[in-house]
Parts: sequence; C-alpha cells; structure tokens
Amino acid sequence: MPEQTTSRYLPLKQAATYLGVSRKMLWEHVTAGRIPGRKFGRIWLLDRWEIDAFLHGNQYNLDRREGVVAGPYKGGL
Repeated sequence: MPEQTTSRYLPLKQAATYLGVSRKMLWEHVTAGRIPGRKFGRIWLLDRWEIDAFLHGNQYNLDRREGVVAGPYKGGL
C-alpha cells in the first residue's frame, strides 16, 4: 500500500514517491539547488506546497522517463 502524503513537509524518500522519481535523482537535484529543499541536521525536507507551486508554475520540467531536470531553480516563490 502506498504511503500517504498528508504532511506538508516530506522527507526525501516520500517526496521522491510523491513526484514519481528515484530518491537518488531527487537528492542530486535538491543538493544542486535545482529543486527546493532544506536540510535539517542530516535530514532533507521538501515543502509539498513549494514543490506543487514549482511544478505548476512551470519553473522546471521534470522528464520522468530520463530523470532530467531542465533549467536551474531560481529560488523563492
């Protein structure tokens, strides 16, 4: 059964499931600053609202077939 994504802040693994991409690919793009995320200690958290606004605002294009993100994340909302 898939994990529920009811929380606003998602750990990297849940965010990858939410986006339908691998955890490794998401981590690479978050650490490079192309996808918004924040590190708290050893844990990366992604704000689901920020991800949704980012995706719906067409600020980046995630090609799930190839795992490619086009265009850098400029920051902010």
